[in-house]
Order: sequence, then C-alpha cells, then structure tokens
Amino acid sequence: MALFTISDLHLSLNTNKSMEVFGGVWRDYITKLEKNWNKIVTPDDLVVVPGDISWETYLEDAVEDFRFLERLNGKKIISKGNHDYWFLTVNKLYDFFDKNDIKTISMLHNNFFAYENYAICGTKGVDISKKPATDENIKLENREAIRLEKSIVDAKKAGYSDILVFMHYPPIIKEGKYNNNLFYYILKEYGIKKCFYGHLHTRSHHLAYCGDIEGIEFNLISSDYLDFKPMKIL
Repeated sequence: MALFTISDLHLSLNTNKSMEVFGGVWRDYITKLEKNWNKIVTPDDLVVVPGDISWETYLEDAVEDFRFLERLNGKKIISKGNHDYWFLTVNKLYDFFDKNDIKTISMLHNNFFAYENYAICGTKGVDISKKPATDENIKLENREAIRLEKSIVDAKKAGYSDILVFMHYPPIIKEGKYNNNLFYYILKEYGIKKCFYGHLHTRSHHLAYCGDIEGIEFNLISSDYLDFKPMKIL
C-alpha cells in the first residue's frame, strides 16, 4: 500500500464552477485528475487531500463531488480548506457518507491516522500573509494551532515518532516577515520532518517554499502545481 497526497481538487460537478480564472492549466482539470489519479493510485493505496475538496456551500449539494472522489482508486483522508463551506461537523459528515454509501473517505480534524509506522496529522491553518494580525486572525491562528498540536500530541501518545503533517494553508512562505507564526514553531518543537500544504495557485506558486528549512522538508501539493497528479510520499 503506497501513500500519496494532492490538495485543492476544487470539484464542482453540480455547479460547474470554472477554475480557469487561475490559468489555462485548469482547463478540463477533472478529466486530467481522474486519468492521472487512477493511473498511479491503486485500490489498496491511501491518498491524503488537505483541503478545498468541493466548491459547494452546502453538504447536500456536494454529493456528486464526493461520489466522484469515492470512485477514484484508493482510500482517502481529507481535511478542511478555506473554501470547504460545506463542512459542518465530523459526525454530520460521516452521517452524510453513510447516507450516500461513501466508504473510502475519512476526515482529518482534531485527530490523526496511522499509516504503517507513520502518523498522519494536520489541520487547516490560517493565511499567514495577512499582516498586521487582527484580533480575529489571532483568534483563528490560536485555534488552528491548538488543533495541529493536539493531532501531533495524540499521535506521539499512541507511540508514533515518525509524523507527517498536512495543512491546507502554507505554514511558511518566501516572504520571511510573515513566517513568525505558531504553526512553524509547533513543527519545530515536535521534531516534524515533513510537511505538505496546498492553497497556493498559479500566480502564487512563487511564494511556496519547497525543500528543507531547518530540518523540515516542505512540499507544495496544490493540484495545479502537481499537474493534477497525486504525489507519492511512501
């Protein structure tokens, strides 16, 4: 069983909301995604998708998007992105999955998942480029930092020392003045070696750190950055 990741699917099978505003690479991206995914991912593999799953505002309207994701090979672990307005609670999401016979999708939210000897941890994060911080931004950052730390601490308590962190927002970007945030400190404090994140598209790709920074390997995994091909991690 191999482990893959890709973020920002931005599915829109119900409303057909176009992503082409972000560039021609998004033209017919659903077809490209399905073809590439099923070519390299087997039914026994696992794919982590950290955020921006569906454009839909309401969960019931997103059923075709989740059915599409269900049909793709492998098991999937998803988490929340800034456009996932359909997300209400984990319990309501699993009730929705049961109602629609969706069996291959799980939710990463205030928890962790085991993969062989590794733990899969993470949270949505916040937009660290919004400075100076407002009271609301500080509140959101603190809440998301607590979620990230809980995910990691629970994994360590369960005996996992090798931890892979998945976030929707980048915990670090190339404009260094914006990198003084709780998420980076948590990654350092708990000795995280690999972090995967999305959110950045086309014209924002230049902001992405990809590579080693102080012992942490960062990877941008937005679907357009990966040319709609899930990245193999293990």
